[in-house]
Amino acid sequence: MITQVKGTLFAVCQKRAQWNTEKDMPESFPGCLQVSCHGKLEEGEDFYTALIRESKEELGSNFTRLCQNDVQLHKVVEVNDEKKHVVTYAAFVTEERLGMIEAGKDVGGLVYLSEAEVNQLIPIDPSMKENGTPDGRNAMFQDEIDAIKKAIDGIKEVNRLKKMHEKC
Repeated sequence: MITQVKGTLFAVCQKRAQWNTEKDMPESFPGCLQVSCHGKLEEGEDFYTALIRESKEELGSNFTRLCQNDVQLHKVVEVNDEKKHVVTYAAFVTEERLGMIEAGKDVGGLVYLSEAEVNQLIPIDPSMKENGTPDGRNAMFQDEIDAIKKAIDGIKEVNRLKKMHEKC
């Protein structure tokens, strides 16, 4: 998710928890970041259906229901290779709407990253699987870093076009 607070764009990321209650074991890559709603397809699901399910689990049913009515999704990254098929969507969500989030029990918290902070993200590497980042820096999988950058660039372009249109 992307939001705007006092004129500044922020990516809203999810911090990975220390413990995975669903699996009753330590979370992989604890403390690292991921896009605000993230998960795998279950049997019979398409990407949109999985996104709605994961959003309900991670961000709350009320928030998800309201966003389904009026938030547009934009596919920003799709990785489809021999190892995985991943689709990452972006959505602009108002600051007021974000206040409706009820984070799920396996969410370690939400982190707002400015564009400058997004540019400081480091890619997750295998050494972070058990203990997260050793120096406390924010780390995220590279495809998600790329998705957030594209989402921010897209919103900036929309804002630029709106300003141009207002001048006409």
